[in-house]
Amino acid sequence: MSFAAWMRHALYGVGGYYQRHVHIGGQGADFYTAAQSRLFAAAIGHEVLSAWLAAGAPRLLQLVEMGPGEGVLAENLLPYLRERLPFETELRYFPVDVSSMLGHRQLRRLEHMENLVQQNVQHISSADYVFVYGNEVLDALPVERLKRSQNGWERMVMLADGTVDWQRAPGWLGGIAERWLPIARGECAELCLEYRRWMEWLRRGVHADDFLFLDYGLTLDDLAVGLRPSGTVRGFRQQTLIDPMNVTLPSSSLDWTADVHWDAVRNAAREQGYETSLTTQGKFLMERGIVDAAENALAGADLTTSLRIRTTLKQLVMPQGMGERFEVLRGKLLVGTP
Repeated sequence: MSFAAWMRHALYGVGGYYQRHVHIGGQGADFYTAAQSRLFAAAIGHEVLSAWLAAGAPRLLQLVEMGPGEGVLAENLLPYLRERLPFETELRYFPVDVSSMLGHRQLRRLEHMENLVQQNVQHISSADYVFVYGNEVLDALPVERLKRSQNGWERMVMLADGTVDWQRAPGWLGGIAERWLPIARGECAELCLEYRRWMEWLRRGVHADDFLFLDYGLTLDDLAVGLRPSGTVRGFRQQTLIDPMNVTLPSSSLDWTADVHWDAVRNAAREQGYETSLTTQGKFLMERGIVDAAENALAGADLTTSLRIRTTLKQLVMPQGMGERFEVLRGKLLVGTP
């Protein structure tokens, strides 16, 4: 099978990672994300409020979170918004997750906010304002692994015995790779074929007016200069990086991920009528008041809490932390888009 089909099964199939093994944050976690931070939630809340105001401060604010994980971001974000929205503004929250295991955890964590939580996106009002966001969700979409060889494009396939092989890519896939993977001969890269479907679902499925995605990724320019000549697919287990080509653990026990192709995502968004911008996470968070949020949190905090807040702030915004490696894709539906 293709690597994309294998990755989809390992992550989302019956018995896959997100169905049985996922562990986000806390002791023994496979990985941590910025979503565990209240400072991060405050910055996201700042952006949501700004977009809501720019839309004319509608009486109904519908939030859709893609891949809410353990529900920590929503647990911090929803009170932040509720405290700042006018009393007459209704707030509705729609979590969207393919993992039934995580879905149950989210509902337990947010049960004290059940008046805000809506479990079915079919209840979204298309006539009212919708803001969609997701943190580290695009990197979990299945990808094809491709290599530019002397004879053209080759596609990685996973054999029944667990080994890998490179086979000539079908013409349609080679054509897409030629457009989006400006890599040198002998180099490998990933190609996600699901961005267009995602953006179409944002536009037609949940009627998003604005969206926000935070993740790590590459651009066409990065690929052209050979920034990741061996590709970006990797697995994580208990914060340990696993070589995808030398796996001794069951594939379904690992969190598989690949860098987002930002230019391909932005192209898919433009096709649906969205204008987009891309900036670093550090710049985005600084412009959305994360330092003010940290100063407020530091007021009256004990020494241990103060150290944790300062460490978290540095990790989120500094270049040596997540500030430069992670980027923020902002999308807004153009006026008049049918």
